[in-house]
Amino acid sequence: MELETTDSVALIFATSSPPSSSNLINQTALPSNLTEQDIEKLLYDFYTSSNFSPPVETVLILVYSILTILGFLFNFLMMLVILKSETLRRMPFNLLLLNLCSANILMSVFCMPFTLIGFLSRRWTLGPALCKIIPTLQVMASSFQFTCSLFP
Repeated sequence: MELETTDSVALIFATSSPPSSSNLINQTALPSNLTEQDIEKLLYDFYTSSNFSPPVETVLILVYSILTILGFLFNFLMMLVILKSETLRRMPFNLLLLNLCSANILMSVFCMPFTLIGFLSRRWTLGPALCKIIPTLQVMASSFQFTCSLFP
C-alpha cells in the first residue's frame, strides 16, 4: 500500500505491521538532521525529567505531605473523639461527621500521595499492579466521600 501523506498517524493505521522507527522519523515533521539516537535521547530526557523546577517540587512535596499527614491525623482524632464519647455517639449529626472523616481518611491515604507522584513524574513508577489498583481505590474513595456528603 503506497501512502503519499506525511501524517504518521495515517501511516500507523494504514500498515498492517507496525512501522519501524526510521520510517516514522522520515514521515513526521521532525528536522532531517536528527538521528534516531537524538530522538531516543529526547524521549528519555522527556520521561525522566521533572515537570517542575526544584524549588517548586520542594514546595509541592512539603504542602502535599503536610496536608496528607494533617488530613489523616485530624480526621482520625475526630473519629476517636466521637466514638469515645457516649453523648457524641448518640447525636445523629455526628454520624455524618464520622462518614466524612472516614471518607477524608481514604482520600488522604489513597489519593493525595499518588497524585503528588503523578505531578512530579511523567510516568508510572509503581508497577503494573498498582497501576490498576490505585485509580480504582481513588475512584472508590472519592465516590465514598461524595456519597457520605449527600446521605448521612
